[in-house]
Amino acid sequence: MPNRTKVLYVVTQSEFGGAQRYVLDLASNLPKDQYETAIACGEDATVQVGDDLIARARKRGIRTHVLASVGRAINPLRDSAGFFELFALLRTERPDVVHLNSSKVGILGGLAAKMTRVPKTVFTAHGLVFHEPLPHWQKMFYRLLEQLARPFRDAIITVSNADRESAIGERLARPERIVHIPNGIGTLEFLDRTAARGALEQKVGHALPERTIGTIANFYPTKGLPYLLAALFEVRRTHPDIAGVIIGDGSQRPHLESLIERNKLADTVILAGALPNATQYLKAFDLFVLPSVKEGWPYVILEAMAAEVPIVATRVGGIPEMLSPDGGPLVPTANPAALAGAIAHALAHPAETAATAKRTQEIVRRDFTLERMVRETTAVYRG
Repeated sequence: MPNRTKVLYVVTQSEFGGAQRYVLDLASNLPKDQYETAIACGEDATVQVGDDLIARARKRGIRTHVLASVGRAINPLRDSAGFFELFALLRTERPDVVHLNSSKVGILGGLAAKMTRVPKTVFTAHGLVFHEPLPHWQKMFYRLLEQLARPFRDAIITVSNADRESAIGERLARPERIVHIPNGIGTLEFLDRTAARGALEQKVGHALPERTIGTIANFYPTKGLPYLLAALFEVRRTHPDIAGVIIGDGSQRPHLESLIERNKLADTVILAGALPNATQYLKAFDLFVLPSVKEGWPYVILEAMAAEVPIVATRVGGIPEMLSPDGGPLVPTANPAALAGAIAHALAHPAETAATAKRTQEIVRRDFTLERMVRETTAVYRG
């Protein structure tokens, strides 16, 4: 197919999270008669074999490149090697568009793209890094790096309007070069409630109580899972028949296990581990809760909306744009009491929450589609 536009997607880590889902969705769904796609990312030895971005991309026939020297943590020696690795890759690939995702490659890849004269460099901010719960000096450092990267980016895509306004305020690019394109999802397959509960019970090894509160999240500080545990501790006082199921894994597992033991939550909270195709279990939950302290435009909220599951979430990142004004209660971050109150209210008013869930399903089907995301992203490539 002659004259196709070559797009190289670059992301820092291979562990499959929101940024990796975004990259895979775009690389898989651009019109194949117009675009040739490839993916490059750092390799994470801690992820489950066969379940990372590289493995999923190869299953779909997408060309991949492993960046041996690119990692999430700042390391001057390794980052220097990562820059030269990216530089060499871009000289070999000669893409028409390099689409960078996450802060590390957004900086290293932007400089490499500039030096190799890539015609178009696009950076997607999946939540700006200086909004993470970091020490003040680190936030200032990351803010400075993002500003220094300004000359290396032709366009910035933000997944939320909140981040677009923040990027404009921080002068990360001229306003006309900062575009808000929300993440979108295609058609998903969910197990029905009975099948989802049965399959999840088989995974965790015992029966679930009638009312189950669930979440799907990597065990990272940004996900705010300790606040969910604290909220469940409070909710259990008035709703002793509940269970909390957390699907995921990550670096905070020992800390969460310690909190569960210390607060005698072993009979209430189940750490189900990382489950393949976790989305299929959503209908097992009577309520989906996302207690994050930092988010961009979380796919898992879109998926819960599509599954018609009631949602309680924190007022952070793009979540208010997804759920407001009447898509479910939003609470302040890092506030277990407010989270517990919203959970208890939802449990006490099932008809109200069911009606809200129905509205959110209609919203996601109408406004937040994969087709729209692809169409608006390719417009940025052409612009």
